[in-house]
Amino acid sequence: MLVKTRGIVLGFIKYKETSIIVNIYTEALGLKSYLVNGVRDKKGKGAFFQTLTILDLVVYDHAGKGLNRISEYRVYKAYRTASFELKKIAVLLFLSELFIKTLKEEHADEELFSFLVKRLLLFDELTEEYEDFHLLFLLEYAVYLGVHPSSAEDISKDFGRLLDKDVEVLLDELLHNHKDLVLFSLKISSSLRRRTLEVLIDYYQIHFPSMGRIQSLAILKDVFS
Repeated sequence: MLVKTRGIVLGFIKYKETSIIVNIYTEALGLKSYLVNGVRDKKGKGAFFQTLTILDLVVYDHAGKGLNRISEYRVYKAYRTASFELKKIAVLLFLSELFIKTLKEEHADEELFSFLVKRLLLFDELTEEYEDFHLLFLLEYAVYLGVHPSSAEDISKDFGRLLDKDVEVLLDELLHNHKDLVLFSLKISSSLRRRTLEVLIDYYQIHFPSMGRIQSLAILKDVFS
């Protein structure tokens, strides 16, 4: 059966000489893996499957078959800045790793998919004051995953320990007022940004025990330090 859908590329591994196996979070089918032949050649088709590229797809979907194929693909909307600026690349790498570790369901969630696409395209459009985008994204994303805390106290209880006071104050402010924020710059120090990020990652790891270490976290901390 052929299915028309949008999809967000999460990552791929090389397969044989010119092919790849690509993981894509699709709007119509959820998380899927596809075998794509002949994209690692001189024609440069591999560019379609770079990190978090949003694609328009026509895919084969056979029930019970773990690895299907893609019939047609094209870029839904090309990034203007996110694939070229160092800081934005670091954020995309972080988000892609986060998605790989938390998006596990093979069923459609159109509301979540729409949120991800809107946030990725918004991030691409931002030209300044986006250094705290990832902090705010983690809180928003948690809503769709069903693990959103209502207060810093909730996070502290999950940890079984107190948070640094300045981190606690910032988290409470964000949890209560983040919908009113227009820009993604909180005007905070790099130290507070780093410690808040560490708390949020620890919080995710509590709720997703198999998540493990986020390899791209060190890069993210470094470029926004």
